[in-house]
Order: sequence, then C-alpha cells, then structure tokens
Amino acid sequence: SQTQSFSIDIPKQLLNGVYTGTLTANSNASNSDTVSFSINVTPTYDAEANISELNLGTARLNSTHTRSFNLTNKGNANLTNVSFAFSESGANLKASKTNFVLQFNQTEAIEFNITVPEQFSTGNVTLGTLKISSPALTKGLFSIKANVGGGLEIEDLDVFLTTRKSESDDDLD
Repeated sequence: SQTQSFSIDIPKQLLNGVYTGTLTANSNASNSDTVSFSINVTPTYDAEANISELNLGTARLNSTHTRSFNLTNKGNANLTNVSFAFSESGANLKASKTNFVLQFNQTEAIEFNITVPEQFSTGNVTLGTLKISSPALTKGLFSIKANVGGGLEIEDLDVFLTTRKSESDDDLD
C-alpha cells in the first residue's frame, strides 16, 4: 500500500459552505479504492484601495479637499454595510458612498471630502488614516498627508537694532 496525495483547486468565487466528494482511484491490476472527503469553504474578508498614501498637497487650516480612490473587494465574500472612518478625530471626512454592499471581486470608485481642522499642526503632516468599516472587516486603507499652512504667516520682517555705548539713555543715537 502506497500513500498518494492529491490537490483540489477551489475557485475563489465558490460560495461558502461544506462540499463533499468522492475520489476513486483505479490501478492497472484492476484494483480500485474510494475515498470520501469534505471541504469547508469559509469566507475571507479583505479590501484594498488602489493607493497606499494620498497627499493633498498644500492645504490651509479649515479648508475642504475632494479626492477619489478605487476600492476592490479582495476576499471571497460580499462586504456589507461598508462605510469609512478617519483615524484623526479632528478631521471631518465625508464619503460619497456609505452603508453599501461591496460584492465579491467588485471595484467601486469612492469620492470623499476631507476638511483640515481649524486647530491642527502646520507643515508637512499626516492628517490620519482612512479606514474601511463593515461588520466583517475594519482596516486601514491609506494615510492622508498634506503641507498644512495657515494661522499667522510672516512674509517679511524688518528688525531695527539700536546700540548704545553706556548704561544711560543720553548716548542713544
């Protein structure tokens, strides 16, 4: 008796559930053997954006910017009640689609508005991470960065320096 192995390719779009089958092996000596098997296909949930980072470029405090990205369901089951969240609590993010179903292997174009908070760090900063949220999956998709300016900006500063020779004000020029 010799041990043999075999493999079964399971299509990615196969519905979740338990599948049973029978494998019959025949030899040249007219012997045969039958093996019954079951395969449990479980759902996997995953989604990916077509970008890993989004740079808004130059942004002022309390300004709103519109951007878009593509979101693809990379799992083998539908994602339901899909919405988006933003990791930075001060930023206001609104997506064009919310509470929708992202079918298996489907790609959706998502547009969103993000408002840079009025009170936020300036300079080249990371505003936060855009996250997908559904009952089956919550994960960060990409970070959003910007060169934030605003507040007091001094373009030109003239400084006058007065010197004196002694401690008294009598010798000021």
